[in-house]
Amino acid sequence: MGLEKKGWASLFYAIGAGTFAFFSFIGAGALLPKNIAWLNEGDPATFYLGWSFFRHTPWSIPLGLNPHYGLELSSSILFSDSNPLLAFLFKPFSALLPEPFQYFGLWLLICFVLQAWFAYQLMSLISKNDLIRLLGASFFICAPTLIWRMQGHYSLSGHFLILAALYLALMPSLQRRIIYWAVLLVMAALIHPYLLVMVGALWCADCLDRLIHAGWSLKCLWFFLSLFLEGTIIFGLVFFACWQAGYFAVISDLISSGYGEYRMNVLSIIDPQGTSYLLPDLAKNGNSFEGFNYLGLGVILLGCSILFYALPTSFAKCTQLIFRGIGKWPALALGLLCLTAFAITHLVGIGSFEYNISLPQSIINIANHFRASGRMFWPAYYFMILTILYFVIRLFSTRVAIILLTLALLIQYIDASKMWLDLRAKYSAPPSTAWPHSMTDSFWNRAGLQYKKVRWIMPGNRSENWQAIASYAATHGMATDAVYLARTNTIALSDAQKKARETLLSGNYEADSLYFLDESILPQAALNFDSQRDLFAKIDGFYIIAPRWKCSTCQAEKGEMNIANFLPAPLALGERLVFKKNRPGLEYLGGGWSLQEDWGTWSDGAKAMIILPVNSALAKTILIEARPLLYAAHHQQVIQASINGVTANKVTLTVNAPTQFAIAIPLAVQEQLRSKTKLMILKLQFPDAVRPMDIGMGEDSRILAIGLISLVVQ
Repeated sequence: MGLEKKGWASLFYAIGAGTFAFFSFIGAGALLPKNIAWLNEGDPATFYLGWSFFRHTPWSIPLGLNPHYGLELSSSILFSDSNPLLAFLFKPFSALLPEPFQYFGLWLLICFVLQAWFAYQLMSLISKNDLIRLLGASFFICAPTLIWRMQGHYSLSGHFLILAALYLALMPSLQRRIIYWAVLLVMAALIHPYLLVMVGALWCADCLDRLIHAGWSLKCLWFFLSLFLEGTIIFGLVFFACWQAGYFAVISDLISSGYGEYRMNVLSIIDPQGTSYLLPDLAKNGNSFEGFNYLGLGVILLGCSILFYALPTSFAKCTQLIFRGIGKWPALALGLLCLTAFAITHLVGIGSFEYNISLPQSIINIANHFRASGRMFWPAYYFMILTILYFVIRLFSTRVAIILLTLALLIQYIDASKMWLDLRAKYSAPPSTAWPHSMTDSFWNRAGLQYKKVRWIMPGNRSENWQAIASYAATHGMATDAVYLARTNTIALSDAQKKARETLLSGNYEADSLYFLDESILPQAALNFDSQRDLFAKIDGFYIIAPRWKCSTCQAEKGEMNIANFLPAPLALGERLVFKKNRPGLEYLGGGWSLQEDWGTWSDGAKAMIILPVNSALAKTILIEARPLLYAAHHQQVIQASINGVTANKVTLTVNAPTQFAIAIPLAVQEQLRSKTKLMILKLQFPDAVRPMDIGMGEDSRILAIGLISLVVQ
């Protein structure tokens, strides 16, 4: 059974063809629930890790919250792209499931089977011949854009939702369509936001088409009211599904940009991008991965057969069929056109040619939420395949159509093998229940028993070593902020980074958290941690601080470190440190600084630190060259300095102030340099630090005060 009774043939075909495609393109290894070897990279890693944390997290409201994978970064199962629908289905049985357990292989099999099922339903709309239906439906199963997504975007492989939506939109007489649309849209919402938008656009087009065909009468008014009721019910159900999946867990000040970068090139339908044995790749500009919409050599040859053979003799018939279709489904045609325009974006690419259509920034900001716009062509992509098959069936005799479809399908399958053979090799990695890792020291298991959280300093999305750290946390049942999420909240991220900076400056680490450190902040961490209580060490290549690890009877851990391991070379009096990109000044910077640029380095936050070992006891002044962040509404930057905990002088920088200023070394510090250690820790506080985006200076969300150019100790 389907949406309409078609007999057992479609069911057997869907199961058989879908299963054959799965084992041809993917292989049996992905079905093994404990095999996670093929998930050990990039996007698939976060899909699995998101689910791994979610399955062991207590239920919450909304159901999709996943706080152990992200901590303060406001995570949900949706933003690790872990397929909320299957996560919700399997989580109640987590205690019965093996460890590890993955459902992504099963999902890919389901995608192939349902792709075959709904492709057959679509073909039943244009042909009554069973063999033609089977041949035509097979083009949808080996569609290159579907196989392309299976390289690593598993939730986005649910193209069957698009086929089902096209079927509903093309079947005006179907009964109980509100139920089918509701189920389809809720499923799309629980699988992926992009699929929800595409299916939602087709539903809106279907509603408009039904309204148009109702005509202007009392019947139309009644029909309008029924559509309003349908829209209210479906919108309510979809909103509830989105809420439960965790769409609104990251709602304020989303980090999102890139509309126009991940676009569809107009020629992408004939550009194989290395997936064809015969067709060459086309020259193009920009990122082409998300805009991959190659039809396949077999479909292209079918299109050519229509253009070069049938059209010269049947042009009038073709024109009549096209206008009849537009007249029957005008809203659908407009909807597909709008989705195509969104996929192409305002940066129109035609091969290597590019044309920029000016759009207001407000519109671009909205479009940025679906920045991978090249995907939005998929409904038009499948409709194009269906249209080509339709014309082959209508313009040629049944016998000729079967021969053409058979030959084209063989060509499509063989030519696509250049892509799916590589894909199969990836999925055919030797099965494994664990990922390779370097954490072999006994410390890691002991730490897993003592700590509840694993933190990365500085917090960020997809920061260095995120996968190794998150995998360690998941294995030991610990929460972590070392994550890779599809979207993050800039406010939450900024607050987490601010908290991390304060922790570094104070040395007050949370007792329940194990900290992994980036190399750039090691000197600052070494300066401020409590060496009598906390462990600061390099273990298996990872730098860590383990709060309250030490005890009077504990043995020393190998790899333990202190400040002596990180002091840069001593400075001679008069030696000039430059803080430009690729200059050695970076090693003298403690916390509170951004990345080096071609001219210097911005402070980032309300505090910053510079480590200054000197080879002389006669130092009296630190001369700094810097440029302040000033604006019409922000006309000064105050700098409060201290050295080795002793307050030094205060400096106020304005528009008319020189770019160089001096910090006098207090007498108490000068005495330290003569009698104790020749080391100065210069701490700077910036009470007027501000985000440029808050004072009308662009979209920079860093908290800036001064741009450090050079420094001299005199």
